[in-house]
Amino acid sequence: QVRAEEVRQRFAREQFDAPDGCLAAHVIARLAARNWTLATAESVTGGRLSGRLTDVPGASAVFREGWVTYSSKAKQQRLDVSASDLDQHGAVSETVACAMARGAASKSGADCALATTGVAGPGQGDRGEPVGTCWVACCLGGKVRAVQIQTSFTDRASLRAYTVNAALNLLRDELNQLEAAAR
Repeated sequence: QVRAEEVRQRFAREQFDAPDGCLAAHVIARLAARNWTLATAESVTGGRLSGRLTDVPGASAVFREGWVTYSSKAKQQRLDVSASDLDQHGAVSETVACAMARGAASKSGADCALATTGVAGPGQGDRGEPVGTCWVACCLGGKVRAVQIQTSFTDRASLRAYTVNAALNLLRDELNQLEAAAR
């Protein structure tokens, strides 16, 4: 029989404290405590990540701005994603997700940025990626990390909600790693 304390210890990295268990509120509070700002660059989530962040009271102290760059042309024009990266790797790729995050951080002057790109369906991506293939990226202090997620969701709303949570969780994890390295 597993005890509650053992579970807390085993999964300490996945736990967070926030009002009502809200991951967006948790991230906003942690960034506010450091006086850091945040920007977003979204494709597959279509503004839902920015919406989740701005639903949090006091988010204006942290959230600077966001872009919904649904087309490749918008990614190039608004976020300085290179045409060669888009041609070589495709819009749904680690390279492009990282470039989007870097571009959002650079253009906004924010301390960190989150980016999302993926295939919401109904058809496959431009490189044959199946529906549910997404990349989320976090640029924090100039360092960029991307994570691929593959969901079985075939409805756009569930896929987008899952991707928003994955992006917020990636930022939470990056903050955890930063704090652990400082100890």
